[in-house]
Amino acid sequence: MKKLILQIIVIASCFSPHVIYGQKQVKIQNTVLQTLDGYESSILQREGSIEDFIFLDNDIYLLGAHSLWQWNLATNSLKKIPLQKKQNGVFKLKNLGTDGFSVFAASSSQLYQYSPSKQQVFKYASPFGKSGLTLGFSGEKDNFWWIHSKGIIRVDQFGRSLIATYPLKNITRKNPFAFDYDKKYFWYLSKNNLKKVDFNKTKLEAKTAFATKSNFKEIALAKQSIILMSNKSVLRLSQEGDFHQAIPVEGRRTISAMEAGSLNDRFLFSDGLLETYNHKAKSVTYHSIKNLDTSEVKRIKTSGDYLVLKSKDAVLVYKLAPH
Repeated sequence: MKKLILQIIVIASCFSPHVIYGQKQVKIQNTVLQTLDGYESSILQREGSIEDFIFLDNDIYLLGAHSLWQWNLATNSLKKIPLQKKQNGVFKLKNLGTDGFSVFAASSSQLYQYSPSKQQVFKYASPFGKSGLTLGFSGEKDNFWWIHSKGIIRVDQFGRSLIATYPLKNITRKNPFAFDYDKKYFWYLSKNNLKKVDFNKTKLEAKTAFATKSNFKEIALAKQSIILMSNKSVLRLSQEGDFHQAIPVEGRRTISAMEAGSLNDRFLFSDGLLETYNHKAKSVTYHSIKNLDTSEVKRIKTSGDYLVLKSKDAVLVYKLAPH
């Protein structure tokens, strides 16, 4: 049985060459801060693996196959929130999202909303029944969306209902995607092409917005741009999909994972270097994570000074030391 480890590690400053945006260089060391006792046996016996994770306030929420787990970093306590029973005909939970207030967990046929303030769980049935696959979430507050292979679903929390708003076709879990809910553009990667569906138009069709020779594996919406990531380069496009900048990775490094957003863009490299670009300050900082097999890293997410990453067999939490 595979071990699943949760631990917090503090990382601070050291000298390393610039990679994507920056030229400043910083120095780092690792210190194990804490581990969560009993986590491996609790999760593995009941869930098998962690499917997804998110931050909300001081907590990290971890999604098992049928339950939600709330890990409070301040108290180092773990709480189980049952969502569904394990039985025939029940799809496993796959995606986590938050609107900033509640936590949403989805299987392909059900959506669950957990309210930390009310300590309540609300259940919604997919408007597509048991057809199609859950893919993820997009948006915030009262502009929150469930992305499903059959369509994009508006979550009406106040009316406690789901509204199938925009249809989708030929989208699978192999297609990285990003939904611009303000412009009503749905972007996704298909082979070497960036596809765009414009929901403002009467005739909905996926058009090739940008064709490349690289095999890009991630897409994200950053501040006033779209970012595509391959192992060896980052491509920055305008919000309309027009070419803006291509940034190759120097030397033998490759990019393992990225997180882009309105405040910061972060890139984790094969040697454990984490580069952070702050849009407002237009500044770059670096942190180095020692003894990490980045080839197994599937996803990174940050909140404040905390970095969480999911590798094949572990969920790791790092606290980024200030420079």
